[in-house]
Amino acid sequence: MRAFQRLLAFLLAATLLLNSGSYVRACGPEYTTPIFVFTTSPDIPFKEYAAGKIGIVRPTFGRKTLVIAYRFLNGGTFTSDDQDALIAALNGKAPEEGNDDAVKAWIKTRTEFLKKDEELPKIYTERRWGSNYDFFPNCASNAFEVALDTLKNRTGTYGAEDRNVANWLAAQDVVFENCSGGAHIPSEVGAESPSWLRKDRDYQIAAAYFYSLNFAQAREQFEKIAADYDSPWQEIAPYLIVMRLSEFDYAGAVSLAVVLLVFSFMLLAAINLLEQWSSRFEH
Repeated sequence: MRAFQRLLAFLLAATLLLNSGSYVRACGPEYTTPIFVFTTSPDIPFKEYAAGKIGIVRPTFGRKTLVIAYRFLNGGTFTSDDQDALIAALNGKAPEEGNDDAVKAWIKTRTEFLKKDEELPKIYTERRWGSNYDFFPNCASNAFEVALDTLKNRTGTYGAEDRNVANWLAAQDVVFENCSGGAHIPSEVGAESPSWLRKDRDYQIAAAYFYSLNFAQAREQFEKIAADYDSPWQEIAPYLIVMRLSEFDYAGAVSLAVVLLVFSFMLLAAINLLEQWSSRFEH
């Protein structure tokens, strides 16, 4: 009976320890699996496919890929600029083709601020993971919702023609460049700029670090904002640190695991002492 109780206590402590830790990827063993034919995308590099060398078109290809093939099979062609845009689209997911209303709303509003001969900045919400052709959603809908609400607020307060609003908008374009790749950080503004722009720029820089996967710098920047009680972003900064950045704090996760392990052993020791104490009354 005592052995069963000890085993049950150990299993409960182990379950508590395992369920409290963060998920990590194991480093192996892994095996290289040869791929002779791609079933969901054309052969790499995509440059040849965009230029007309479509090869064998499979019905399992994505919609963008099939549309390109349809154009060539019907005798159509693409200009060099169009081909560059197609390659970019094949490397990620264009929001215009998705169902993300928040991204579409941002693009629609951003179009209203285009100057003569200015092109709309390309936005792709997915980012390549490492050197593989694996993509993950980097910029969520909330990022575009917050940006849109902020843009409407700033233009409503200071006017759409205000140069500081234009400065804010240009920096936001830089922030969203990180959604698909690279490390693009908006430049800081000087002390001569209005307070609202300096506070907004701090948040834009923090977001740019986050979307460029530089989590250490992002955490440092968000902590700076959380300590600034004059910033309109002060309340949301602690949430972003805890809910978004803590999952990347591996040192903190290890510390938590050690604490829980020690707690588990203390719990086992307490149970053993309790059994020894209660056994004196059984005889």
